[in-house]
Amino acid sequence: MATDPDSATVMWLESARIKGFRSCEKTEVALSPDLTLLVGENNAGKSNIIDALRLATAPLSGRRTRYFEIDDPSIGAATNPDIELVFADGDNFQQALFIGALDLETKKIHHHVRYFPPTDQYPRGRTERLAGLVASPDPESEVRSKINHVYLEPLRDAKRELDSANGRRLGAVLRYLLDEKEREEFLKQAHAATDQLSVSDAVQGVSKKIQEHLSSLTDAVRGQQVAIGFERPTLEHLARGLRLKMAEQGIDITDLASSGLGYANLLFMSTVLLELQEANKSELTLLLVEEPEAHLHPQLQGVLLDFLLEQAEESVKQAKEGRPAGRIQVIATTHSPNLASSVGIERTVVIRSAKRDIRSSSVALALKQVEFANDNDRRKIDQYLDVTRSDLLFTQRVILVEGISEAVLLPALARHCVFDRSDPEQAKRLRRFKATPIVNLGSVDFRPYLTLLLHDFGGGMRIADKVIALTDEDPPLEDSEAKSINRSEDLESIATKLKAENILRVETSKYTLEATLLTGASENNRILRKAFLEQHPKSGGKWDAIEEAKEPGREMYRRLQVKKGAENLDISKGQFAHDIALAIAEPGVVIDCPAQLKAAIEAAAEE
Repeated sequence: MATDPDSATVMWLESARIKGFRSCEKTEVALSPDLTLLVGENNAGKSNIIDALRLATAPLSGRRTRYFEIDDPSIGAATNPDIELVFADGDNFQQALFIGALDLETKKIHHHVRYFPPTDQYPRGRTERLAGLVASPDPESEVRSKINHVYLEPLRDAKRELDSANGRRLGAVLRYLLDEKEREEFLKQAHAATDQLSVSDAVQGVSKKIQEHLSSLTDAVRGQQVAIGFERPTLEHLARGLRLKMAEQGIDITDLASSGLGYANLLFMSTVLLELQEANKSELTLLLVEEPEAHLHPQLQGVLLDFLLEQAEESVKQAKEGRPAGRIQVIATTHSPNLASSVGIERTVVIRSAKRDIRSSSVALALKQVEFANDNDRRKIDQYLDVTRSDLLFTQRVILVEGISEAVLLPALARHCVFDRSDPEQAKRLRRFKATPIVNLGSVDFRPYLTLLLHDFGGGMRIADKVIALTDEDPPLEDSEAKSINRSEDLESIATKLKAENILRVETSKYTLEATLLTGASENNRILRKAFLEQHPKSGGKWDAIEEAKEPGREMYRRLQVKKGAENLDISKGQFAHDIALAIAEPGVVIDCPAQLKAAIEAAAEE
């Protein structure tokens, strides 16, 4: 999904500069006009960025649920919490409305919020809201209420929240969906219904019986009379009696407890998103969504993200038609590769933790800032950053491989051939290897991925701390006119250009991975022969010719290049790799792991 260039025509939050707030010691987040996805590992600081945005803007509902707390200042930070929001592309009306916060040179609007920890004079701390590039007292601070947020928290128990007897959520739904006239009519009908029930035989009969007993006790001194009736219901009282019910279409609707957590969460989100009905009263509303993927399977995750993007895009169209703006801008956090792969690099910001002395600090890496060699490389990343490859956005170490064979075999080799799991230190290294994603590029074009992973966002901050590239030399055969390519040198030159030589490690096999495993060791040959015969049970003679060759690895590589004829090896590489991996895992099997493969595995397992 490419950013619509026409979307940046109404005021939007261009960046958030956060200092001294929790893990955001000095963090600047560059945002996109419609939707921004904050991705990254656990504890990287994504939620802290969302909290900062909540503190710096007013809730659209008017009910603030997040205030500065005594432990909000960053540990060891040189400054108190200071959150600056920079808004771009305001029209003439908006620039006039926020004139006290407007930088006349850049035409950008700057809002600040600062927190000062408790003192004797201010035992709960003190908050200041400032405006302008220089952060001065805001002469018209009340207009800040025209920039709002709607917060959708991480969902863990939507059923309990929706079924709560306090009626808060459904009460909010009624307020948002019913206008004043409709609310009055609803209450009028409720009052009439309760009045009618009050004079029913059942209620009056109970009242009469109570009166008889009361009279027996009070008439001798001072008689009392009693009556039973319903309290005049308010909207909140009525909401407490309402219950949401749901079921798949075509099935009888039943209690929410019978529904799955995923659909219950979507229902909860729907009730929260109703708050956006009020967005047209604001100049800008930030929709802050944490972990929208909670309990949702991949297809629903994609549907949800498309819906959120539609909300943002539709709000821009409506804003162009009149005042007030009513623009919606979505900022979401996620751990889901499915979501990270669906929005493109223009809308993705990687949040990662950087060590500063003895503490860590959050850093925001906006992928739209990566300088690719050409537009085709940028498009390739967007096209190929699918669910599997987006794993590289959630880790600081990654192994890049050409194809499925490496992706299947490296874990098997690591577990059964490289590390001795009976040794505690070796077992720890194996766990580090398992925590390193193996990204199958499906080609030999490493350049776009290396550019993405090794780009310096400033101060030496990159997406990855270590990248291992495993590739083949693919030498030309004697009868081929193709020129030999030094792929290792080409990849290392990319790292040199990006000043990341110490981050990239290239391991190269002379031939393809399958041929590389033909090391001459008898167990290797037996396993590869067995895997080949699984696909071609009657072609034992063809495999014998490979093993009897002067260089079996080269001969296998040659036959893999032959397209047709008796010498064509004709194997499915994926199945071949799976069969080898299964054989490696058999008890008692000990094979010779090629040095370059072992080196790549051990490099990924380093501290």
